[in-house]
Amino acid sequence: MGSKALTILKYLLTLIVGIGLLWYLVNSQGPVAKANIIKGFENANYNWIFLTVIIAILEKVVRAYRWNLLLEPTKHKPPFKNTFLALIMGYFANTFAPRMGEVARCYILKKSDDVPVETSFGTVVAERAVDTICLLLLIPIALLLEYSIIMDMLQKAWIQISDTVSKSYWIGIAGLVLLAGATSLLLYFRKKIKNNAFFIKIENFVQGLIQSILSIRKIDKKGQFVICSVAIWVCYFFMTYIAFFALEATSGLSLTAGLIILIGGGMGMAAPVQAGVGAFHYMVSEILMNVYSVSKDWALPYAFLVWGSQTATILVAGFAAWILILMLDKKKNLTLDNADLQENTRSRKPEAIS
Repeated sequence: MGSKALTILKYLLTLIVGIGLLWYLVNSQGPVAKANIIKGFENANYNWIFLTVIIAILEKVVRAYRWNLLLEPTKHKPPFKNTFLALIMGYFANTFAPRMGEVARCYILKKSDDVPVETSFGTVVAERAVDTICLLLLIPIALLLEYSIIMDMLQKAWIQISDTVSKSYWIGIAGLVLLAGATSLLLYFRKKIKNNAFFIKIENFVQGLIQSILSIRKIDKKGQFVICSVAIWVCYFFMTYIAFFALEATSGLSLTAGLIILIGGGMGMAAPVQAGVGAFHYMVSEILMNVYSVSKDWALPYAFLVWGSQTATILVAGFAAWILILMLDKKKNLTLDNADLQENTRSRKPEAIS
């Protein structure tokens, strides 16, 4: 089986997992779950949802500006419009293939501004690392605000993890044996591998990647970078909290509830499935039902409403960005053709007068 076929199979499997989880969520809540989801969409106050969409677009603007800050130390300074369009296209690609967007936006920036892929990808990895740190920092804050609730959630999660580990004991042992065997083979053939042309290419790519990640220390505008990082997560929080007011059943939830849902939803979106499908719905609905006693008739509709509105925003914005990129690329090619024509005209020797 070819590499392309394996890639397609991998994406199909992740999509099947996400859809399967979504199917389980809907069907496990009884025959009225589908009707409740439709009812939730019909009765929602879309003024609040529209406000979350505006905040989502603002978050993408701030994120694109922060990406420019990360690119500056690499001596590449693409125009803001190019980084913004590449970023939107990245989110658009992630809707169809998990983690494909991180690579896609780097290739778009390579085409528009000749930024090496390993350079821009290094900044994307650094960006994701910062976002992960921000998400992890929210957990102790949430723990201070909702200690009893968080501890109850952790205890339930630990019980589930313990059960899973006990059932998969021999699988874990087999995995360790395979890992040890693979490591031994790599050590045995390390000299041949190091001289392999493909390995050298990978090594050069990784070195460029590491240098780009380390470039975060060389950012001149560190204050702006920190402010942008905080602003991104403030936007995420208000996108979650404001959506509470769209449904009557969730309109009375507190600010701390918004923080807990943000953390749970963030973990769901980090799952390796297309646009967090299924995983986001599961995390958000479970927290609403088990922690904040929101009726199951409204917990899942809230998750669908938030996920659906944000995904629709990405799809519309991504399609618009794709059109703009095609138009800009066509204009760029026309400009280059005209420049070549003028250069050829100037370089042409005047014909001799007969």
